Amino acid sequence: MDTSLVIAQILWAIIGLPMIYYPMILLANVMSFAAPAVQKITVKGILFRIFMVVTTVYPLIYYLCYKASLACVEEGIILNALLFAIPPLAIGGTLYWMIKK
Repeated sequence: MDTSLVIAQILWAIIGLPMIYYPMILLANVMSFAAPAVQKITVKGILFRIFMVVTTVYPLIYYLCYKASLACVEEGIILNALLFAIPPLAIGGTLYWMIKK
């Protein structure tokens, strides 16, 4: 097995750690989506809804980026593999920051 592939899998395992909290986040998002809508539309409210949608589909985003990154590593395109790690890392970092806050 190629060492760059092993390193990529280890890094993706670390990036995937926020998925431990995913069941609780999914439950909170479902409850928030079921809540009655506020009549006044604000930028903060729109950003909150976008964040809820993104965190709800986080496992799908993680999986697609993971597969694309591993394909890039196998082809030897390391820079593209690292670029595919940015979306899940950003979402996971934001989730971690929000949970710790």
